[in-house]
Amino acid sequence: MPDAGLATLLYLAGFLMVLFGAILLIMNFLRRGVEGRGSVGGVILIGPFPIIFGSGSRLTRLLMVISILLMVGVLLIVLLPNLASLAEGFQAT
Repeated sequence: MPDAGLATLLYLAGFLMVLFGAILLIMNFLRRGVEGRGSVGGVILIGPFPIIFGSGSRLTRLLMVISILLMVGVLLIVLLPNLASLAEGFQAT
């Protein structure tokens, strides 16, 4: 059974990161106002398939690199524990 203290800590860390991002967005809006030119983009990961959208080619390329790094990170997190147990099985025989 997972440790309840660790789960609570992770929920709190996620909440604080979202809160910090919202505060940064509000501060940026208050500093620049609405007359600035900005670019918008995002990545939606549906399983291993990223859907990337953006208003500029530079931003879209950056989001593509970020999505590739996220996919590699998720694959490593999922596969590394299984590879360790598989390697132990090969050594036992």
